[in-house]
Amino acid sequence: YNWGQGNWESFDQIFSSAYSTFSAYDKPLMIGEFACATDEVQSKTEWITDALSQIQNNYQQIRIFVWFSMKKERDWQVNSSSSSLNAFKNAIDEDYFKENTPNF
Repeated sequence: YNWGQGNWESFDQIFSSAYSTFSAYDKPLMIGEFACATDEVQSKTEWITDALSQIQNNYQQIRIFVWFSMKKERDWQVNSSSSSLNAFKNAIDEDYFKENTPNF
């Protein structure tokens, strides 16, 4: 999770170490839940765009992911703003996400 509030972390900062470890098994991977909090200083929209671009270009063994879309400790909702929702919709509309479904 990217919590924001002065502790802003990119998708790569959060997942690169675990991905490096688990991708060595050469199996499809899943992120059970992840999200970015709404932040007054940093852009959730840009974080979403970057995260899904990272998955597409640099984390290709990740075949399933679940966005934690709740308003709990922070506003994790993918639709917390129209721009964050549009960023998510635009990113998953890429052919990569439509064509690369897991074959378990």
